[in-house]
Amino acid sequence: MGRFEGKVAVVTGAGQGVGYACAKKFIEEGATVIGIGRTEAKLTKAAGELGGNYIPYTMDVGIEDDWKKLVEFIKENYTEIDYLVNNAAVILQKDILTISYEEFKSTVNINLDSVFLGMKLGYEVLKKGCYSAIVNVSSIGGIKAGPDTGNDAGYNASKAGVRNLTKHAAFVFAPDKIRVNSVHPGGIKTQMLVDYLAAYPEIEKQLAANNPLAPHYSEPEEVAECILFLCDPASKAVTGTELVCDCGNLAI
Repeated sequence: MGRFEGKVAVVTGAGQGVGYACAKKFIEEGATVIGIGRTEAKLTKAAGELGGNYIPYTMDVGIEDDWKKLVEFIKENYTEIDYLVNNAAVILQKDILTISYEEFKSTVNINLDSVFLGMKLGYEVLKKGCYSAIVNVSSIGGIKAGPDTGNDAGYNASKAGVRNLTKHAAFVFAPDKIRVNSVHPGGIKTQMLVDYLAAYPEIEKQLAANNPLAPHYSEPEEVAECILFLCDPASKAVTGTELVCDCGNLAI
């Protein structure tokens, strides 16, 4: 029997990358995953690969009404959920002088507003009294700024907001035994990173200098394992904190 046999998890940004890897590992451990995303085709493809325990659900995580509809869907089909993983995010790699106000607001909406809405509205259907868990995917860019964090004004601001909003919710939800933590990855080997390194091979040296632990970036599956650890009953005493998986970036 898997660690999450019979459990129900909601994962946003579940059509690709870390969200997909997280959904896959949850399902391998016996859970049902409601995979959230804006692009129906990606979710449909993921459902075809991961099987019947992956429930594709198309919505915009930055829209309050979409979250309200999701809560009703959960109540009608599952009654409650055990885990909420707020993973969906964007990064434009624009500093404060180049990003427009509209771009800044859009980034904050997707990266931070979505976490606020997910926790506030998802609270209604999260199981109480049994150490259920919320995991918010932030970034080392929520702890520090600079070129090795994407150097993006909206991303740095929103991911820092996710970090402290996590701590706030952990305190508020603690009487219900709902744990709330954040995960802070560094570089992740997505297709975007692979393409970027192919185009700019000199960046490999900078990556190694900033992230001393080889191979100097994380696989999506490795970040997913950190997320699942924070959902596992083995971490029942862990709440209101951040788990950093950055190959040593913050150590230097």
